[in-house]
Amino acid sequence: AQLSGWAGRCSDILHGYYNTDAQTSMSISLGGNNVFQVGNSTEQFVITPSGALSFEGNTGGANPNPLQIKNAALRGTLDQTYSNLLTESFSRLTRQSDDAQQLFQTQFDSVGADLGGPVNALFPAGNYLAATLKAVVKTIKIRQQLGLRRQTFFVNYGGWDHHGELLNTQAGMLSVLDAAIGAYQQALEQLGLQNDVITFTASDFGRTLRSNGRGTDHAWGGNALVFGGKVDGGKVFGAYPDLTLDGPDDVGRGGRCLPSTAADLYFAELLRWFGVAPGNMSYVLPNIANFWNPNSGSSPLGFVLA
Repeated sequence: AQLSGWAGRCSDILHGYYNTDAQTSMSISLGGNNVFQVGNSTEQFVITPSGALSFEGNTGGANPNPLQIKNAALRGTLDQTYSNLLTESFSRLTRQSDDAQQLFQTQFDSVGADLGGPVNALFPAGNYLAATLKAVVKTIKIRQQLGLRRQTFFVNYGGWDHHGELLNTQAGMLSVLDAAIGAYQQALEQLGLQNDVITFTASDFGRTLRSNGRGTDHAWGGNALVFGGKVDGGKVFGAYPDLTLDGPDDVGRGGRCLPSTAADLYFAELLRWFGVAPGNMSYVLPNIANFWNPNSGSSPLGFVLA
């Protein structure tokens, strides 16, 4: 069976309805391949902060450089017809991917590049996460040219596994994160997109309450950030844990907190805003009935404004 994630299964349902003129997948990743955006009929579309993920060296003058000659040769092999079914399938899929990436790059360079001086100035130099989020903004801006009315974006900012030292490392990473998402959200606001985008964080583990010396170990419950024009911000949703070591929320094993709020509720709140109907919620989140009735008419957590 194919591994899939809830954003991919969401795309299985919404892509054909909202993105009838789509030139690419609605699952767009700036963090490489991931399970989160893969559905049962949905594939992800991987790009970089510079745009398309395609053969290197596509541009140049009248005299082709070695990379352009190499690319022409590669594309020439993809244009052939092969009797071997496996070779033919590989060639066809690679050709389709290359065509889609070239089309994306054309739109990304022509339309998306023009964010305007004030918006461009928001993003700090030397901050890779900010550059990545700037590419998200540019891709959102060209959504009509790509034929997309619904999109998900995957951005990865790793390095939070702080076993050896936590406070100084985390302070530095949070500074990078703060500058990047601050510029990103301000850019969306200046472009009038703040009510059309919700941004959230997710992780597969938290950190222990008890130090192992200078760092912490893997734990269960953790915090997530969510923001956007339609988010009831500045609040903590869910039950705030008792941080007492060996207290009522500490299940032991080094100070691990038992989660008080199911991740399914968090994701259901986002999916409900995104347009997933109650009858389709169990397809996207198979365990949601254990925590919330999609047909109840109530919101799972209430952090998205009506």
